[in-house]
Amino acid sequence: MTAIAPTLSPAPATASAPRAGAPERLPEPHRPPRAPILSNPAVRLDPKTSIVVLEFYDQAGEVRVKIPSERQLRAYQQGRDPALPGAPARVESLT
Repeated sequence: MTAIAPTLSPAPATASAPRAGAPERLPEPHRPPRAPILSNPAVRLDPKTSIVVLEFYDQAGEVRVKIPSERQLRAYQQGRDPALPGAPARVESLT
């Protein structure tokens, strides 16, 4: 019969070690941050002009297309015809 060398005794239990019979807690899986849910296109009312604006978003949530454009909204705010920069807006009589 051959002698077997003694092995090191196991380390004493610490507070972080799971207790006997207790289920082991697994670390939370890494989840990327959730992007906000956006309606595509989004519809909003421009408060300065009372015009409905459509905004189309890309995958990152950035506005890519806006109808009417910022330039057209500024023209409406200034009372100009957006098709003719520098020209006043046409006003038609309702009578």
